[in-house]
Amino acid sequence: MRISEKVAGFICRDRHYGEDINNVAIRCFLDSFGCMLLGCTQRTPLSAINYVRKLSGKSQSTVYCRKPFKTDMENAAFVNAISAHDCDYDDMTIAGCGHPSIPVFPVILSMGEAMHKSGVEMLDAYITGMEVSMRMGYGLGVENLNPAWNPTTVFGIFGATAAAARLLDLDMEHTCSALGIASCEAGGTKGNYGTGAKNITVGHLCMKGIRCAGLAKEGILSSYDVFESINGFVSCFTKKFDMDMVLGAFDCKESFLFTPGIIQKPYPTCRSNHNAIDGAIWMHDTPGFSFDKVDYVECYMDSAALRLDTYRIPENTEQAKFSTAYCIALSLIYGDMKTEYFLDEAGIDETAKNFINRIYIYEKNDFCSSSNFASYLKVYFKDGTYLDYMGENAKGERTKTLMQSEQYEKFSDCLSHLFNKKETQEIYNCLSRFWDCTDFNSVNDMILEYLADISRKEKR
Repeated sequence: MRISEKVAGFICRDRHYGEDINNVAIRCFLDSFGCMLLGCTQRTPLSAINYVRKLSGKSQSTVYCRKPFKTDMENAAFVNAISAHDCDYDDMTIAGCGHPSIPVFPVILSMGEAMHKSGVEMLDAYITGMEVSMRMGYGLGVENLNPAWNPTTVFGIFGATAAAARLLDLDMEHTCSALGIASCEAGGTKGNYGTGAKNITVGHLCMKGIRCAGLAKEGILSSYDVFESINGFVSCFTKKFDMDMVLGAFDCKESFLFTPGIIQKPYPTCRSNHNAIDGAIWMHDTPGFSFDKVDYVECYMDSAALRLDTYRIPENTEQAKFSTAYCIALSLIYGDMKTEYFLDEAGIDETAKNFINRIYIYEKNDFCSSSNFASYLKVYFKDGTYLDYMGENAKGERTKTLMQSEQYEKFSDCLSHLFNKKETQEIYNCLSRFWDCTDFNSVNDMILEYLADISRKEKR
């Protein structure tokens, strides 16, 4: 069996997701929605919003911002994806596809509204899309990618296309074609990490996922062996290829939302520096700790984490998320890692920036095999003593998942610059039950009314 047929069969088959899987997906939906409403006020999303606002797209789907408006569903997905990914706060997985929600969430949001889909239909497409991108990443192996590729944009396009195909109710033949079209649209490099261009690529893949499925529905054909052929997807993107590994990933009965699972980020920075942040916060909370007593810091990181440590001394808050030294300095100074430190208006913290020249970062690759972006942190004090911290699986991993109260705290933090606590709680409660609605527009209308209140208050 060819890969496109295997994946299409997975997408098209009748299924019933259990309550436990639905609950994971609902948490991901809430997390993504919060990230989107946080990001929509920032520089890059605002530029994308202004660009799309000038286009004459159909009034189908909402672009979420302070002054929401409707455009065609492809452009709505494009902009909402940029907003949801802008603060680098959206969920991740170690399955190999990077960020599993962000290629899918904006697709089901815009198509669900435009097509008057029920919450159950949207949740089904959401889970299907995440499963596809995670299984593709796992089966083809992120370790087989050239390390410069961004796995979210390589594998996420298939999650976006799968979700769109599910909502369009495509059959096997048309879904195979949609996947083949999507294989030509994959790709995006890590060279733009720390810039707005990184987020634009995620917006594009959401737009393309809808278009790939829509074109297939209209009868556009693609090669059935586009993945494994000598000139196909695998030859372009991977160093080696195990057909059984890919097919086996789609035969697996257990949901990938459970194993390897979803990582909900506790910090609005690149995941590669979260172990170091965990360590720095733990040290700050150690009895007797004082930042003034710190002499210098050593941080040992695995090669995967070190590769994403892109900016030694960041010049803006976008770059700051990809500066391990800056994040360590902030955590040691303040004992936390707040969203507000990385918003556009925050600027670079001068105390943290000035301390960077006393932070030394080295490569270390003898961490345990199950580690993820591992770091070993040593903080030396002026009296000759030191504290050390071994971080191999950061907060948010499967064994250290965020508690429900922490998930809500994150959601509330994301919405705090737009809504008061009462409004935030009401929005959270409504979104928590979105899968009960017979038409997502009933939920969406409530959100839009809250956003309209913001506009009315600003005009007073």
